Amino acid sequence: MPTPELPSETTDCIIAHVWPDIPTLLNCALVCSRWLPASRHHLFSEINFPSRSSYDLLVARVLHSEHMRPWLASVRSMEFIELRGIGEGRWLPIPPAEQIGQLFLRDFIGQLPNMHSLRFQGEDWAQCRPRPGAFAAFSQFPSLSKLDLFDCFFPSFAALRQMLSALPALSSLMINGAQWPVSSNPHPVSAVGPNSRPRLETLYFVMEGVNDAAREFMDWLVQTASRSSIHHLEVFNGFDPTTDPWSVISSYTHLFAASVDYLRLVYVESSHLYPTSRASPACLSTSSQAYTDARTGRASRGCCKPCGARCIRSWSRLHMRPSSTLTHRHPDGIFIASSMRMGWRSWTRSWSTSGSKG
Repeated sequence: MPTPELPSETTDCIIAHVWPDIPTLLNCALVCSRWLPASRHHLFSEINFPSRSSYDLLVARVLHSEHMRPWLASVRSMEFIELRGIGEGRWLPIPPAEQIGQLFLRDFIGQLPNMHSLRFQGEDWAQCRPRPGAFAAFSQFPSLSKLDLFDCFFPSFAALRQMLSALPALSSLMINGAQWPVSSNPHPVSAVGPNSRPRLETLYFVMEGVNDAAREFMDWLVQTASRSSIHHLEVFNGFDPTTDPWSVISSYTHLFAASVDYLRLVYVESSHLYPTSRASPACLSTSSQAYTDARTGRASRGCCKPCGARCIRSWSRLHMRPSSTLTHRHPDGIFIASSMRMGWRSWTRSWSTSGSKG
């Protein structure tokens, strides 16, 4: 009498629920040949590289193997964090010559047809420049819809612009601390247009004050299709004490008023940032907050908790008291949530007030 077996659909579903428990998935892959495809599919779905040796293994045993290379189609997400822990929650950047993200542009262009999320942190393309045309080759990631750039350095704004314009499916972009030399000759207006990529729906943008690089990026973006496609815009800003933050808020709301439903501005006084030459402000994060959909008029109340700052680099720490979320209705009809520096009592008082507004 044959040994009863669970249907493949059932075991595949069970294995899918095991993810992201990597050790258990590895054990599942060893049970029998019937369990191997589903186990490998989930093992390949998210890839990060704790060391250079792990990257070299992927290249040698998967990319250069005719038998294993097809599994790269299972990759949904890749992450390159070019930072080295030095203890006590502190990190230092890996020297550019040792960064594996540089190799990624050489090895994996055109090899990841289903990857939808890519993150670079600490990548320095300014000192270790990729081959010519590498940024334009991002067009060979047809499914990439989410790109995160943390503390990355570009040889020029043209390189960043080329990367973003090349991605055909890009809809969500996070730029936190990206830097490039400000161009004395900005790109010509004729180079972009209302149908030009990217066509973003979500933008998270972190910048140190209203500087020339940030302005160069926003001036270019507003000339692309993103001007009429962005629905969710969050800007984290270190303002100069002499800058009127609401004038900056007003400029963003007018630039993207045609499409934005939700705009969130987080700003702190730049004097609370330790001075640094090549480091970005720490990324601030809060949970969901009360907001109003500008198109439906419905109010939804979440919870907003005070947040501390995360140290992205050991020499770049942002000290911050609990922040508040204040709601404002802009004349253009866009909801604005702005986080402002204040003490705990002020935070609880302002949150109670904003939460009671319909």
